[in-house]
Amino acid sequence: MLPSPLDLLAARGKTLVALLVLVLVLAAAVPVGAQAPPATAWQALMAERPEADDHTSISTLERRILQVLTPAQATAYAAGEDPEALVLANGETLASFLDRQRRLEASGLLYKPIVPCRVLDSRRIGPPLAVEEKLQLHLRGPATDYSRQGGENSGCGLPGLRGEVLRTNSARALMLSVETHDAAGLGSVELWPAGGARRPGIGLVSFGLGTGSRQMLVVAVCDEESVHPCQNGDLALALHGAAAHVVADVLGYFEPPWTAFAQEPKEHGPDDETPAALKSTGLWQQSGDDIYYTAGRVAIGTDTPEWTLSIAEALHARILLRSDDDGLSNEVGIGFSNLDGTEFFQIGLDDDGENAFHIGPKHLTSKYLTILSDGKVGINTKTPDMPLTIYGTAHLRSNNPNLRLTDKSVGETDPGYSWNVRNQNSAFKIYEGTRLNSPAFFIRSDGNVGIHTTQPDEVFQVEGNFKLSGNIVPIGDLCIGNCS
Repeated sequence: MLPSPLDLLAARGKTLVALLVLVLVLAAAVPVGAQAPPATAWQALMAERPEADDHTSISTLERRILQVLTPAQATAYAAGEDPEALVLANGETLASFLDRQRRLEASGLLYKPIVPCRVLDSRRIGPPLAVEEKLQLHLRGPATDYSRQGGENSGCGLPGLRGEVLRTNSARALMLSVETHDAAGLGSVELWPAGGARRPGIGLVSFGLGTGSRQMLVVAVCDEESVHPCQNGDLALALHGAAAHVVADVLGYFEPPWTAFAQEPKEHGPDDETPAALKSTGLWQQSGDDIYYTAGRVAIGTDTPEWTLSIAEALHARILLRSDDDGLSNEVGIGFSNLDGTEFFQIGLDDDGENAFHIGPKHLTSKYLTILSDGKVGINTKTPDMPLTIYGTAHLRSNNPNLRLTDKSVGETDPGYSWNVRNQNSAFKIYEGTRLNSPAFFIRSDGNVGIHTTQPDEVFQVEGNFKLSGNIVPIGDLCIGNCS
């Protein structure tokens, strides 16, 4: 009788992925007369443990590894075979596959906001933290008791560990609000992943004498992979410069997409028509370094997406697009296209170094609208020199369109310091403030011009006195007074 795979697991000292594969190979031994052995290590696990329908204790990354290894490859890997020597069904080496999964995880973390929850309050556990004093904070787990750290005693809903053998934190980073109290002088709070290396200048919150400061920041947590990972905590904290009390609230966490969307992976047997380069990753499909989803709408922060992509957050829903600055192009934008791509508009930043927001055609080869970093807006020009600069003609159209010019320096709410230019009932008016029916300048639809009158009976009519400096040179008859 074979020993328990878990007993073997505890006794062996090989890498955890190799141990997991070894467990599956031992568990998938096929008796004589049975059907052909499973094509993959994952199928072996399913055959050995069919009652475990969801296998939620196995991380999706582990499922991926088991899904691409055959039993023979799993045996070789467990025996110490170099991952570079193991070639998968699609021609990729196992080493390349593992590296690609790590890069995919690093570039695709998803943010999940939570109700702000206190995980640390040194005021409730003793005197202010001393200079260079270190704390090892244990944060993972939905119901973790933080009272020993001065925090909530019923947990904050943070995810715990994932994996059956290769265990690691589901959350890769936390969004924290950190503040200081009763600071003895100038100093800073430093945070970094427990058990990991510090990164100078990263995870620092500066404070001054007294209350200090409050700052929100994203901090990576312990990402150790082992049977018992992160024994020294998830996050480390130290004080520099001066003693102070420290308070920390968790606002949300970041996790890999395969943790957020994990489900049973799709099997790709020898008769599967799916191209070898495409492998299921839960709800997402993968092609090379890209992932995609075609089955419906996608939501972040809500379970009821109303659009193709819906984003919701308790405080502020924001999207950040940033160039990798690879030296080739700094263009950042969102494109809008019809089905065949013949009509394409783009909004975003160009790579011309102007530090300006644009709306234009694909790759912003032209600039229909430009907003400079100082707020100036240009239409059909990328160099506006006024708050609004229009290159070309403009058309203002509505019912009785109006353009108001207000002298803000003397009070923009005072109607006596604004002038209006208006097209009303096919008549052009210029009037002060609210004197719509007493315009200073009026042009009737027949072309007659009136000054302080809306009933010019002649081509030019003035209601009231006027002063003329210069000569009157008549062409034809000239009549002053009562003319008949």
